[in-house]
Amino acid sequence: AICVVCRGERPAALVRPKTSEPYCKICFFDAFEREIHETIVKEQLFKPGETIAVAASGGKGSETK
Repeated sequence: AICVVCRGERPAALVRPKTSEPYCKICFFDAFEREIHETIVKEQLFKPGETIAVAASGGKGSETK
């Protein structure tokens, strides 16, 4: 399979459960980080200067559709 973002510049490394689309490692990390950032900004989850920890399991219990 080829990555849906870079269109084959790099081979797909995974199929994203959320969308069922193939992503290469770099494009997946970019999409994941962008979505997390957009959620943090939109929901105003943190104040400037706060220290946070981030964990992501990616297991079946983490899936949303």
